[in-house]
Amino acid sequence: CRDELVKAPNIDQLASHSLLFQNAFAQQAVCAPSRVSFLTGRRPDTTRLYDFNSYWRVHAGNFSTIPQYFKENGYVTMSVGKVFHP
Repeated sequence: CRDELVKAPNIDQLASHSLLFQNAFAQQAVCAPSRVSFLTGRRPDTTRLYDFNSYWRVHAGNFSTIPQYFKENGYVTMSVGKVFHP
């Protein structure tokens, strides 16, 4: 975004009206453990999930997730795309 090497006026315009994160960090090098960490509020060393193939509730235990918490407190929750896997 806003780079002189790449001409991307539409992305630059979107970025000018957005919050732009210059430093972003992930809890784990692969996506599934990072998502589980984000959605449970627990670190990957607590969830014991480090790969793509392990089902997180088997390895981590039956932790409540943010969507579950919202649902239990009267909110309607939905998801589209990759949220948890496998």
